[in-house]
Amino acid sequence: MLMPEYPFGDDVVFRGNASTLKYLELGLTSSTASLLRGFNVFMPGSHPLLQHATFEFYEGDVLDLFATPFDYAQFVLGIGPRSHMRAIGMSSVCQPLLSAFSSHGAHSCIQVLKLSNTPGLWDVFTLVKSLPLLTDLHTSAPTIDNFPYDTTKEELLVRVISNYTLVGERLRFWHISSSSRGYDKAALSVLLLALVCPNFTHAATCHFQREPLMKAMEEIIDSDAFQPYAPRLRRL
Repeated sequence: MLMPEYPFGDDVVFRGNASTLKYLELGLTSSTASLLRGFNVFMPGSHPLLQHATFEFYEGDVLDLFATPFDYAQFVLGIGPRSHMRAIGMSSVCQPLLSAFSSHGAHSCIQVLKLSNTPGLWDVFTLVKSLPLLTDLHTSAPTIDNFPYDTTKEELLVRVISNYTLVGERLRFWHISSSSRGYDKAALSVLLLALVCPNFTHAATCHFQREPLMKAMEEIIDSDAFQPYAPRLRRL
């Protein structure tokens, strides 16, 4: 783990381990990216056993360091065989990036995804649907985006039931790192996702937030609109 930022002026950490490196967590700035590229650290196929790659970007959005989303997808998936790459960490998510990862074969291998930004709820749905092998998702509490401020829980439930049937068959775990936007919104997001992910049974957060999150979930499940789905939702 080389966080929050790569501390060296050359490629000393990567010398002699190209054929053995399996796990990498690396903080990248534009200067670090240029430095490591100059030493040809991340050439296509350079790390044949790499399974878990997390890159945190500290200078703006991830796309600031790459010309296109496809360049970033090629960078991450290219340094290790797609058949081996199981976990990826990203600073942000956007639709072009999702399309790029899909076109580069991420849908056929990625099982764990970590996002350090705050996704929209529908971004989460799109992510899970785009990565059918995804089992573990790590994000902060999503925003309830693209809706008027006064949109009700019942209206969101109708939208999910009307527009989604099955999003992710393998998703089982969602870790929400922060619920600062309100426990009710985090709880609602978890419950809505559970309705379209049949094997999603574990929602986790930090210890001091667990009790208020569970309480918020129970209050929503007990509401009239969600009562028909209570047996499924209480499996969480």
